[in-house]
Amino acid sequence: MQLKNKRKHYLIFIVISAIFIILFLFDWFFDNWDLRFQFPIILQTPVKIEKRADFISPLAVEEVEAKSRVQPDDSTASIPQPEGTIEKEIYEVFGEEEYKNALKVFTCESGLNPEAVGKNSNGTFDVGLSQINSIHGIKAKWLKNPAIAIRVAKQLFDEHGGWGPWYSSYDCHGIR
Repeated sequence: MQLKNKRKHYLIFIVISAIFIILFLFDWFFDNWDLRFQFPIILQTPVKIEKRADFISPLAVEEVEAKSRVQPDDSTASIPQPEGTIEKEIYEVFGEEEYKNALKVFTCESGLNPEAVGKNSNGTFDVGLSQINSIHGIKAKWLKNPAIAIRVAKQLFDEHGGWGPWYSSYDCHGIR
């Protein structure tokens, strides 16, 4: 009888130890590696496993870029500059060509409110000035920062070749 209890206790100990080891390895893996889907998805290898790069704050990158920017010459001084801070940021990131469209889309999406949060019927959230969907995996606290939200929006704009990701507010902004 006592031998059966010892075996039972050893078995329980081994199972619990194995669970902890598996959890530790799982945690270590996702601390050091990213799983990324290729775009467009290629049927042979839709998932890439890549070494995780050290995180650099977008704000730090922005400071470095700002220091390395060359001051505009007199020929660009006549371009009208937007008034508010958010508008200036949109202008700097999207440039003269897409500034008005970006301003129109973001006004329709959030009313230019960096704290705006919208809940979707599928359970996801749209966050920040540019209403970036939570499906992209960016924390809401980052997207509530207008500088980051505008840069993420620019990245989505470039990846999709236009304003496709903001199709749900098309009736308001009318931009394709």
